[in-house]
Amino acid sequence: MNVTGNISNSSDNYEIPDKEKLWRSIDDHIKNVYLALYVVSICGNILTVIVMAKRIVAQKSSTATSIRILFASLAVSDILIMLMFSFMETIPKKQRPAPLLDYIDCYTYTFKHISNSILAMITVERVICVGMPLHARSLSSPKRIVITLVIIVLGLIIFDTVNYFCFYDFYWVAYYPIDLYRGSFHNLC
Repeated sequence: MNVTGNISNSSDNYEIPDKEKLWRSIDDHIKNVYLALYVVSICGNILTVIVMAKRIVAQKSSTATSIRILFASLAVSDILIMLMFSFMETIPKKQRPAPLLDYIDCYTYTFKHISNSILAMITVERVICVGMPLHARSLSSPKRIVITLVIIVLGLIIFDTVNYFCFYDFYWVAYYPIDLYRGSFHNLC
């Protein structure tokens, strides 16, 4: 200890890291964790689709097949969401093309709604199986499930696309001057 009361050691050359470098390294680590989670979830959902597809083909029972169709479609929707998220994480923020951000954000939003709708369909089917077990096979046939899924997917894609591009702000507003693109996107609706 020296006279001023500070402990000093000439062999310690510890310098305080710059805050920006520190946050950048933390962001890189978080990004790597997210990418690893995306890869694991995509692989798990692909395996779910493969298993469900094999069981759908092998089994002809309507109740079991319809729930497997819903689980397989939920896995496909989740795969698409994870692919969009992982695509956005791999491109640095400053190098992302602005209109591409809008489309990816719109369809990520849409596929989240599709996943929620499929979960609601699974819940309704389980309620039918528990509440009306004798009518479950006639109410939830695979043909009805596929038709309902197609209607929900197409309806949500159309509705969410129009809703997103008419009522939400775009990412490019933060990256580019507003006057540069004033008439191209904001006057769609």
